[in-house]
Amino acid sequence: MFTKKTAFTYFITVILIFNSGWIDSVVLYNSFGASVAVMSGNLRILGHSIAGSDWIFMYKVAILIAGFVVGAAINGVIMKTDAYVISEDHTKTLVLQSAVMLTGTLLIDIFNNHRVIDDLFLAMAMGMQNSFTTLFFGGFARTTHMTGTTTDLGIEIGRVLRGNMDNLWKIPFFTTCMTMFVIGNAAGVIWVQITGEYFTLMLFPSVILPIFVGIVILLTYNMKVKNPQPLI
Repeated sequence: MFTKKTAFTYFITVILIFNSGWIDSVVLYNSFGASVAVMSGNLRILGHSIAGSDWIFMYKVAILIAGFVVGAAINGVIMKTDAYVISEDHTKTLVLQSAVMLTGTLLIDIFNNHRVIDDLFLAMAMGMQNSFTTLFFGGFARTTHMTGTTTDLGIEIGRVLRGNMDNLWKIPFFTTCMTMFVIGNAAGVIWVQITGEYFTLMLFPSVILPIFVGIVILLTYNMKVKNPQPLI
């Protein structure tokens, strides 16, 4: 059943998934070969690096993983409300995410992407984004990787095949999420080719999008007369 809660979930998730796809493609296209958004791949790379005694690359990837965890921890501190209950904290964390992202892009341009500490800020921003949707939607929606979403899509298809139509709307929802991740990646690569070598320009849309979502949430919060209510 399509409700206000469903529509709100669609809106926020689609924008942030596009954002993470954009960021991941730009970083992989121009950085040292590890992702700032998809930690499953980074853990695999970490294992390969250890097996191959590539300690320098292991260090770089470990820094990104740690940054992602720190970003998620930040939201664990800031966000205090239950799932689907809006508050000003949600806008604060999205604006902070944009500030962290902007810091990372500026450092990359200043140091010509020669220091892994620059990418650390991008990984922190992605940890903040993924934890935001996990906390806000109670684990239902994820934005920085599609493994869980692909699994959820398969589960819902299986349920439909056995005749359970209760959550039929989730099939187009998860399909839309996966499609937006692909579109975000493609758009990121095209934008890189247009903007040239400066990361600040390459990732500027990814600085703006979380702020936009934060403003929408704040406006919704104010419409509730600053009395947080479940989005049902």
